[in-house]
Amino acid sequence: MSHAIASIGWLPDAAAALHRAGAEGKLAFLNFSQAPRCAGSVALERDVYTDERVAVLISARFVPARMIRSEAPQDATRFNVSWTPTFIIAEADGTERHRLVGFLPIEEFLAQIEMGLAKAEFGRERFVDAQRAFQDVVARYAHTHAAPECDYWAGVSRYKQDKDRQFLKATAERLRERYPASEWTLRASVWLA
Repeated sequence: MSHAIASIGWLPDAAAALHRAGAEGKLAFLNFSQAPRCAGSVALERDVYTDERVAVLISARFVPARMIRSEAPQDATRFNVSWTPTFIIAEADGTERHRLVGFLPIEEFLAQIEMGLAKAEFGRERFVDAQRAFQDVVARYAHTHAAPECDYWAGVSRYKQDKDRQFLKATAERLRERYPASEWTLRASVWLA
């Protein structure tokens, strides 16, 4: 186990992470692994969790737990985990805010974690903070697959602040220009009418 993985301070089960997240006012970061049998789980541990940026972000913003799916069937069932690796960003009460299934390289993974933080703000109906957080992902990770989704949700967050549909139309136009092949552009296309 590398120093960065050890420095994340993984707890052994979801209940402990959720409890501590509530006490610390943080989100839980639930990592379901099947290492060493799952190539994606092994690659995350070897190539992603060892990156200092990833380790610092997880340690600073979350209460992390790492479970071996087959050894934690109650947690896997509770969070509907059927494939590994799976990570879930959850509120202290277990409300899921974001889920990622499968391996992603570092930049894509960082973008997903940041998107999960933005989705938590959205779920808490803190739409100004959510908009800012989604826009930050778009700006910092513009080349990732998370960017179009974050751009979409930034527009929705802006709309939720005062229900002005012009923000939805502007979002759809921006998505069409920046990400013409994205599914998020298709989802927003209805706002162009």
